[in-house]
Amino acid sequence: EILSLINLFDRQAIPPKFLSYNKQQHAGEPITEIQFVKALGVLKAFSFITEDKDHNLDMHRLVQLVTRKWLANRGTIQRFTGQALLAVSQAYPYGNYENHVICGAYLPHAQAVLDSKDTGFKDERVARASLLHCVAGFFSSQGQWKDAERFQLNAIKWRKAVLDNEHPDTLNSIANLASTHQNQGRWKEAETLGVQGMDMRKKVLGNEHPSTLNSVQVMKMYKKVLGDEHPDTLTSMNNLAYTWKSQGRYEDALTLLQNCLHLQQQKLGPDHPNTISTHTTLTHWTKETTQTP
Repeated sequence: EILSLINLFDRQAIPPKFLSYNKQQHAGEPITEIQFVKALGVLKAFSFITEDKDHNLDMHRLVQLVTRKWLANRGTIQRFTGQALLAVSQAYPYGNYENHVICGAYLPHAQAVLDSKDTGFKDERVARASLLHCVAGFFSSQGQWKDAERFQLNAIKWRKAVLDNEHPDTLNSIANLASTHQNQGRWKEAETLGVQGMDMRKKVLGNEHPSTLNSVQVMKMYKKVLGDEHPDTLTSMNNLAYTWKSQGRYEDALTLLQNCLHLQQQKLGPDHPNTISTHTTLTHWTKETTQTP
């Protein structure tokens, strides 16, 4: 069971955390820690897997190939494919600034399970959509906008299919895609998506739900709870600047974006993708303002 599950991840640096799902699901009953450790010991003794200094597991390429063929012949590869997808989806956090290290470490495993065929089960489709959403967040935090857009589009596709067009999770993915378009300089597309998303949020959640609070309220809340220089606070400042610009408050938008850039340079550094994106946007807006008669 453990060997079959490990086989569906990337073959290197497999975190033991991924195997906890198998411990809970074995034959419908949880297995004990002693049974689990004993099973790992047998696999190591026969060199099916090895353990590195960080206690992550590795599998030889030939062992992986033979095991996959064995699973296919037995007709059980679909079951373990689903388990592997659920395991990684549960373990993979949203790829924001605080989680970028662990998201980078888990990325090969996320890509491995996302490359697998759809099993058709709803819970696994929901897990696939969630994992796509979280991986997209990681690419956004790294400034890899094309990759972020690709994963966000897939997340939206799966969430619309499995959940609903107006489900809060779907709307969240749409909002993130709008943000990516902003960072790519695709202003019209970003504004169109942003307006559509906000209208749907108000329709589904109501005007007073935290997700539909206006940008000023959101920024004040982040400043109070997280502090002026927290990455989420800086993101809310950036979003508010876009809102003010769309409302024709160009001077307010420029001033706020300048303040945001200053804080990003101090907190994140001048070479961080978010800092570079804000600097590019500020330059673009400044040129627009000076060219306006």
